[in-house]
Amino acid sequence: MIGITEDHSGVLWVGTFGHGLIRFDRATGRFKSYQNNPTDSYSISNDVVTRLLIDRKGTLWAGTWDGLNRFDASTGRSIRYKFNGRVDDLYSELTEDAQGILWLGTDAGGLRRFDPETGQSKVYEHDDSRPGTLSDNRVNSVHFDRSGAMWVGTQNGLDRFDAKTDTFTVYAQPDGLAGNAVSCILEDERDDLWISTNNGISRFNLRSETFTNYSTADGLPGPDLGGLNACFKSVAGEIFFGGFSGMTAFFPDKVVDSTYVPPIVLTDFRLSGIPVSLHDGSPLKNPINYADAVTLSHWQNIFSIEFSALSYSNPQQIAMAINWKG
Repeated sequence: MIGITEDHSGVLWVGTFGHGLIRFDRATGRFKSYQNNPTDSYSISNDVVTRLLIDRKGTLWAGTWDGLNRFDASTGRSIRYKFNGRVDDLYSELTEDAQGILWLGTDAGGLRRFDPETGQSKVYEHDDSRPGTLSDNRVNSVHFDRSGAMWVGTQNGLDRFDAKTDTFTVYAQPDGLAGNAVSCILEDERDDLWISTNNGISRFNLRSETFTNYSTADGLPGPDLGGLNACFKSVAGEIFFGGFSGMTAFFPDKVVDSTYVPPIVLTDFRLSGIPVSLHDGSPLKNPINYADAVTLSHWQNIFSIEFSALSYSNPQQIAMAINWKG
């Protein structure tokens, strides 16, 4: 099972890896499967069903490894949509915006906008030569926040889409994001985004545009929470993230960040990689952790200083060392 959704009558629809689309009626306990039939063009296009969506009209859409399917539950027949036979027929995300437009994330072909009413579509791809394009052609997730803004998680960043200019603003590790491979995006009651990545979880404050990152030191099961867009927010507001390292669940309003700043001490001073001791002619007049100043000659132009934070809390994040060559 790699995809699941519930229709308006309470029936569960399940996408599988190789066994097609499965209907489960919880009232009767009965299963029914729908699989690809090479001789029937109205059968589902592929037995690997990666994404499912019930749109605002109650229509079931299935993204597979060979196209998009509009499935009629009453007849068991599918209408297939393939866009020029492109590689983007392998879908990794499927969601709907407020206007009823479908947005399809693909494994390697970028992000596709599809209007079911007109059949028109447009694809957004990464282009190194053009600023403002999608950060990567592998699109793992699409999220619409409360303001209506669209956020796209790719294999190389978090992208905010500007519908007026048709461009993307990209946030990545240099901007504070925990990891560049973004798997899933959710939103809490304070309008903060929670983002699972290949290197932990990030909380993104939309007002200040700042990230707060969480790692195994904060209780995550492992660093890699990437995967097949595995996330969920319950009615009670609890957030669930799944990934290659396991699963974690938490209530965002109960996550409290520590404001404690541990004292910092200098622990070592080296010239050209060699520790400097106290001796005649040494630039150190006192141990480095007690030195107020160090005067160097022009030939002593390669040096390094190490320093540590005096705390055992979250050591992976506060342990620090620098090497500066001047």
